Amino acid sequence: AWVKDPRKFSLLINARSETVAEKPAFRNAIRRRRCLIPADGYYEWQGSAKPKRPWFIHRRDGQPVGLAGLAETWVGPNGEELDTVAIVTAAATSTLRAAPFASTWGRSSGC
Repeated sequence: AWVKDPRKFSLLINARSETVAEKPAFRNAIRRRRCLIPADGYYEWQGSAKPKRPWFIHRRDGQPVGLAGLAETWVGPNGEELDTVAIVTAAATSTLRAAPFASTWGRSSGC
């Protein structure tokens, strides 16, 4: 394992698609432990002023979306295990950056 003690390391919940194959944290998982994470949608944060404004991105028809994920199990020196999952992220497409959104997607303001 590339992490000796997970208590001393921040939990990684996002993996950037551009560098996921190169990062020690995700190198093995991208080869062997890919998964699909069902979700109602996800948040994009817009604006340069603080606080940024959250927009919930979802399908207008209410159907779930699938997020790419990576699963990993850390095994400690005494055999203890810690299962984790990270979502693979990418830059927003031009459709999602533009307003209004494409007809199959919706956005809602607020959390």
